[in-house]
Amino acid sequence: MIRSWFIFLLCSFIMIGSMSTSAANNVKKEEQQPKYPIEINFAVGVGITGGNNSTRTATVDNEIQKRYPRFRLRFNGKGAYGEARYSGGPWIESANNWLLSARLDWFTTSQLHNFLFTQAATQSNQYRGYWLRNSVQFGYGIKLFGDNKSIDLILPLGIDYARDVLVIDDRQQPENFSAVLKPELTVTFNSNLRYRQKTNVYMDFRDDEDYRIDTDNILDVTVTKGFSLRMAYTINFQNKPRLIREVDQTGQPTGERIPALPTDHIFTTSVMIRI
Repeated sequence: MIRSWFIFLLCSFIMIGSMSTSAANNVKKEEQQPKYPIEINFAVGVGITGGNNSTRTATVDNEIQKRYPRFRLRFNGKGAYGEARYSGGPWIESANNWLLSARLDWFTTSQLHNFLFTQAATQSNQYRGYWLRNSVQFGYGIKLFGDNKSIDLILPLGIDYARDVLVIDDRQQPENFSAVLKPELTVTFNSNLRYRQKTNVYMDFRDDEDYRIDTDNILDVTVTKGFSLRMAYTINFQNKPRLIREVDQTGQPTGERIPALPTDHIFTTSVMIRI
C-alpha cells in the first residue's frame, strides 16, 4: 500500500515538475547570474519541553546556506543541554540532545523550479529511545508559486534509510526504510517578520503502522540588521515509539522498560545573529 502511494506521488511530482519546467523555458533568461553570498544564522536561547520528559535547557541552532547558480548547500546543527525531570520529580536528570545534518539540492533547470536532493544526518535523543540515529535520504522535489517573493513552498519526496543505536535493545528493529515527504513553507510578511514550517513525514515500507512526523514552526522577528528574535515550536510524533528506561521521581532507573510517549512538544525562544 505504501509502495503504491509512494510511486504514485513520485510520478505526480515528476509530471508537475516537467510542466513547470516547460513553462519556465518560455521565460527570458537573465543575461547575468545573480551572486549568492553565504548565509549564516546562529541562534542561542532557552527551551521548554513536554512529553517523555520535562526539560529546561539552553539551546543552540546554527544554519548555514550557500547558493550557487544550480546548487544549494545547507548545514544545520541543533543542541539542547540542561535539566530534566519525570512525573513531577526534582530537576536532576541532565538533557543532552543534538542533531547535525547536511543537504545538497541540485536544480535540474536554470529556472530553479525542480531539483534532486540528498541529505545525511546524525542525531541523539535518549528520551526518544536512541543514543544515535544515522540517516541518509535522496529524492526529487518541486517548487510551487514560481518567483513569488512572499511565499516559498517546496515539496521534496524521497527515500530515507536510518539505523539506530538503541537505548533498549530488546527485539526492536534498529533500521527504518521509509518514504519521506518534506514540505517546507516560508511566508515573508515584510522585511521584519517571517514564518517558516519544515515538516518530515516518514512511512515505513515494511510496516504500515510505523510512521512518524517531525514538524518545526519558526517565527523570526527582525530587531536590527544583524539580530532577530526567534520563537520555535517543534512537535515530534512516532506511532510506534522506541523503548526507553523507566525512572522514578528521583530520576533513578526502576529496571523496567516502557515505550516512549508518542509525542514530544518543544517550545524555544532565542536570539539569532545573522552573519
